[in-house]
Amino acid sequence: MHFDDWTDFIIENSLVNKPNSNGLTPIFFCQNQLSFFRLLANGADINHCNKENKNALFFNHIGNETLIKNFVEHNLNINQLDIRGYSIFNCSLFNKYPDAFIKHRDLIKLTKINIDKIYVNSYCNLKLLIDNGFQIIISNKREFTFYPTGDFLSGEFKKNLDFIESI
Repeated sequence: MHFDDWTDFIIENSLVNKPNSNGLTPIFFCQNQLSFFRLLANGADINHCNKENKNALFFNHIGNETLIKNFVEHNLNINQLDIRGYSIFNCSLFNKYPDAFIKHRDLIKLTKINIDKIYVNSYCNLKLLIDNGFQIIISNKREFTFYPTGDFLSGEFKKNLDFIESI
């Protein structure tokens, strides 16, 4: 089986822009550049949004910084807000690859970033956003996406709480 057989299947069956039950099209699941460029060449809508108005960069399916760069350079709307008013900066992909997004600071028109999800390293990434001129608005109903157990996670939990209280 060829590693890109799923893309062949999608293209051969005219499913390039066919959403699944959650509104995600195949472009949301790209794991490599070959699939990305083949889907684009076959008409994939790079700015397709699911039922919650989220584009592909809201999801952690995108597996690396190169793909993030490809999406942005092919005009994916990096300023997209979901139906709750949250941007990609509230998502796990940003928290995994913050520098890949900040490299495109000149394209980011948002000035206020709403946050309701706190990840292990959020305090570092929130500081990065602040250092790059963003205003951070932390929701009163924030969700910690990790369990503060063990010495390391307890320490990270405290760093996040201290940082949130400082803004």
